[in-house]
Amino acid sequence: MKLLVDIGNTRIKWCLLRDGSSTDHAAARHKGQLSAPLLTDLWSCLPQPDAVVISSVLGDAISKEVDQWAQKHWGKQPCWAQAQAQQLGVSSAYAVAGTLGVDRWMALIGAHLCYGGNLVVADCGTAVTVDVITSEGQHLGGVIMPGIESMRAGLVENTFALGDVVEHETELLGRDTNSAVCSGTRYAAASLLDRIVLSMSSRLGPDVRCLLTGGDANEIQPLLITDFEQVPDLVLKGLAKITEGAE
Repeated sequence: MKLLVDIGNTRIKWCLLRDGSSTDHAAARHKGQLSAPLLTDLWSCLPQPDAVVISSVLGDAISKEVDQWAQKHWGKQPCWAQAQAQQLGVSSAYAVAGTLGVDRWMALIGAHLCYGGNLVVADCGTAVTVDVITSEGQHLGGVIMPGIESMRAGLVENTFALGDVVEHETELLGRDTNSAVCSGTRYAAASLLDRIVLSMSSRLGPDVRCLLTGGDANEIQPLLITDFEQVPDLVLKGLAKITEGAE
């Protein structure tokens, strides 16, 4: 049994991989602070894994904290996934492969091996990332923009007297400033996804399949014109594939 972990900018997700099947999916918010007490709260009830495989977008300090916790409680040194030029039939478009976010790389591997075909892969969280991969496994590149909360935080920080933005459901056209900001940031993200799919459909053909993951996926999906399929655990699917490939 292996523990697969996806550490994003604000959330941590994990699952157990047993005989090729993932179980016990869970998630929590960490806001950049993955302390030993928090890890104990999250993982102390888990059975001891044979291995720990992690994708993380955070820095060395967090990696060290997780390393120390896993070694102390389970006697295991975690394996940290890294973006590569080529892996399991997927080829990166980046000239310097290691500079591609490992979460994006794991999502691409999971998407290609679990779904196949020409794919648009969108991850909507602290940042909105959109990557395109062909049926042959060639990554064509991607787009990054601030996520919904990041856009709103930028407005609050750089706009005089705006005040905090309180999230709530709204129509396209807001009737007060708060509603207008909520609508504008949501539709900005949704419009980007729709525009990329339109462009890629003309380039790759109408059979492009669209996958949506990330913490804000539920907020963005109802606004999309394009048919996106939600895959909440896409990064974990990629981790499962590289774990199986290493055996």
